[in-house]
Amino acid sequence: MNDNTQQSTHQPHLLHSIILIILETIVTFLLKHDRASRIHAKSFVQNNVTIAFKTFLPASDFYVTFDNKGILFDPELTEKNQVETFTVSASSIDLVRFLLTGNDRHLRRVRLFGGEEWHDQFRLFMHSLTLPMLFADWKSWLLKQQSNNLPQRSLEPLLSKLELQRSEISQLELQVKEQRYDLQQLERKLKNTHRLYLLLIFIFAIGISAFNLL
Repeated sequence: MNDNTQQSTHQPHLLHSIILIILETIVTFLLKHDRASRIHAKSFVQNNVTIAFKTFLPASDFYVTFDNKGILFDPELTEKNQVETFTVSASSIDLVRFLLTGNDRHLRRVRLFGGEEWHDQFRLFMHSLTLPMLFADWKSWLLKQQSNNLPQRSLEPLLSKLELQRSEISQLELQVKEQRYDLQQLERKLKNTHRLYLLLIFIFAIGISAFNLL
């Protein structure tokens, strides 16, 4: 009988721990990859904020702690001197509905106690975790990535054309150098031929003069 009682009391605690681990994993993933939720959680992280959640339907108490190491979901406070910054009291159903729909009607049913300066920031953070906000933010990111890729794709034909023109210009420059070299060689040959003609004329003129003298 005692074993059955211990097992029945242990199972809810185990299920509670598993749920907290799943929630911690999901929120950690979102904070790592979602820009909006990371921005709204920044002040919580910088101030090591601890939020106490007291939910009902079903009843469950747990603590969410923000620090430089990340976000932690614990069934109780882990440090002796640790105190909650403020408390959230809400129905689990309202929290789930709000996260799925982003409807403020469900968020208005959430009660916040203590740490009034953090209430607005908490509501903004909760909004950033709703499915509509996540989809909108990721859609905006995807569209931005596509728009950044479009100019690059449109420039590819132009870049290939410029590369082709650059190659043609290099070939033309090479041809011009070859033609210039050939022209210089031709000019040199013409000068040598001209000198040879002058020499022959000079020799011919001397020969005629010598013949006349005889």
